[in-house]
Parts: sequence; structure tokens; C-alpha cells
Amino acid sequence: MTEISKERIKKFWEQCGFVHWKGSLYWYPDDTGAKRLPPVTGYEALAPLFKYAVLLAIDKIMAEQECSSDVAYAILFDKWLQELVLIIPEVATALFLVLERVLVKEEQSIL
Repeated sequence: MTEISKERIKKFWEQCGFVHWKGSLYWYPDDTGAKRLPPVTGYEALAPLFKYAVLLAIDKIMAEQECSSDVAYAILFDKWLQELVLIIPEVATALFLVLERVLVKEEQSIL
């Protein structure tokens, strides 16, 4: 399985609007207070990935590809399925890796 460093997780969530407060606590984008960063692996990671990252990724794909939200969703979920089938058979980790490519790694294109 792909090892995901704490630095990658931190950078990803900061790209999604999380703001470091102190120690290992972050302010969440929806003002729910200061907490630890959400996980990016395991089934418990799916809710925060969808809540905080998927819509940002859709917006970014729409802007970069000049396409509708339907097309952007199709692109994102096609890449997610490819990641699941070909590389990482864990649902949340595969979604994280695709979202990370869209939101964090500027040098890589999702297409």
C-alpha cells in the first residue's frame, strides 16, 4: 500500500481550507472548532474527503478543462475508479490520491 506522509496529509488539508492553529490542531473550514486533521485512509475518511475536498476538486477541474460540473464529476470519478482497480484497492485512499493530484500537485494534470 502507498505510504502517505503526515506532510502530504497536512498539505492536502491546508489546500482544502484547514488552518493550523497550534500543535496538531487545525481550524476546520466550516468553523466547527479546532481539531486534529481528518484521516485520508479507511472508510471513516470518506465523509471528510467528500465534505471538504470533492467540491473543490470539481471546481478546479471545471476551471482547468472549461467544462460543466457533470463532465468534471465524470473525470474525477473515472480517475477514482482507475485508481481503485489498477493501483490502490482501498476506497478512501484511492480517492485521496486522485484528489491530491487535482488540488495539491500543480505539476501533474488529472487528465
